Amino acid sequence: MLVFFNAAGTTFGAFGAAFLLFVSYLHWKGINDSKDTSGLINKFLIFSCVTASLFMIGTIFDLSGGEVSDGVKWSMLVGNVCSFTANYLVYKIKQKNIKEAEEAGLSEKEYCLQLASNLPTEEQQVEEF
Repeated sequence: MLVFFNAAGTTFGAFGAAFLLFVSYLHWKGINDSKDTSGLINKFLIFSCVTASLFMIGTIFDLSGGEVSDGVKWSMLVGNVCSFTANYLVYKIKQKNIKEAEEAGLSEKEYCLQLASNLPTEEQQVEEF
């Protein structure tokens, strides 16, 4: 029975890490492409980075001699590194947008809408290609 739990833990951990990696990438890519950070909350981004950091530190300690399989440990570490990186990069974009919006005398939402209206459409990108 214990072997089943180890295998299940490894499987769920691996799927969880892969899903976290995928979602983190989509989160960062969406914000990086659109530059629209107006719907994001600073506290959420900060606490997401803190949480991912704590998970990474815990996983590093576990890798030093814990009882969880190495596959789960490594997948959690990789997933949390990716989550932290995506949230940190999105946080930096948001802070840049806030600063530039203030300098332009706009709200963050107005500034982001202005940025979005300046992005090329798919048709324009195809024509340029």
